[in-house]
Amino acid sequence: MRTIAIVLAALLPVATRAEVVAPAGAAPPPAVAAPTAPPPDLHARIYVKDLDHLAEILKGDPAIGARADDLAARAGRARSVFWAGGLVGMLLVGAGGMMTVNDVDSNLDSPTFGQRTSNRGPALMVVGTVTAVVSVAYAMAQAPRRDELVDVLNDWNAQHPERQLDAAFLVPPVVVHEHDHHP
Repeated sequence: MRTIAIVLAALLPVATRAEVVAPAGAAPPPAVAAPTAPPPDLHARIYVKDLDHLAEILKGDPAIGARADDLAARAGRARSVFWAGGLVGMLLVGAGGMMTVNDVDSNLDSPTFGQRTSNRGPALMVVGTVTAVVSVAYAMAQAPRRDELVDVLNDWNAQHPERQLDAAFLVPPVVVHEHDHHP
């Protein structure tokens, strides 16, 4: 008889098997509540476009706003020096190159025919190159670092949970090409 009960228990569905195996009079297992989804965040999220926009948003907070203004001003200086120094450097290199070509003795009767008559052109090219390199180095030193910006955002978000900021410009956009999709 015991063998028949074991064979029947093996052949019955799981729910029926539990009924067969469970001792008579045992209490059913406690019901487990289904997990609930976290409550939705009802606060509006403010997306920051760039450092100037961040400084504008944070101007109401004296401490954090001043830090954001400093980051925006440094970024502006870095851009200005980078472009102005690069442009001036390129113009000086170009002018030096033209002077080098034009500072050649073109008198066919002269014993110095085809030789350079002055060193102003190469000197101007060196000055232009140094100007461009120094301006790029200064711009890189002045440009705000990502961690400085994240510190400002985190400080604001900690002190103002009702007005959370999200700097979308910190995350590089993901470019998906049509041929990258595989079914």
